[in-house]
Amino acid sequence: MSANSGSSRIVWWFDPYSAKDTLDAHCCSLMRKMLARTEPETAPNDNPMLLVGYSAITREYGLVLRDADIAQLELINNCPWCGVTLPAGLRDEFFDVLEELGHENPLSDWDAIPEKFKSAEWWKEKNL
Repeated sequence: MSANSGSSRIVWWFDPYSAKDTLDAHCCSLMRKMLARTEPETAPNDNPMLLVGYSAITREYGLVLRDADIAQLELINNCPWCGVTLPAGLRDEFFDVLEELGHENPLSDWDAIPEKFKSAEWWKEKNL
C-alpha cells in the first residue's frame, strides 16, 4: 500500500514536532532554525512562524501550507536556504513495511503499530 497516489506532492499527515528530535541532522543552520520554531503546544495550523516541516517518521521535508484547520506539507527536494538536495523521503517504504507486518491502514490503527515506526528508529535500524 502506498500513501503516495498519482503525482500529488502534498502530504496530508505529518508530525511537525519530530523535527526538534533531530535538529543536529538537518542540512544547514537556517533549516535548523526554521524547524526549531515548532512548538508542541501549538497546532501546526495555528503557528504562523512554522514555514517548513519535517517528519522523522517518513524523512520528508516540506513547506507548510495552511487551509482552515488543516496544515499540509508540500514536499520539497531541496533546502530553500542552502539549496542542498534533501534525503529521499521514505513514505512508500514506511507503508510497505507496515503492510508486510499486517497493518493495512496504520494511520487508522496507529496505536497498534510498533513504537519504532512512530519515529526515525525504523528506517535508521534498516540503514535507509
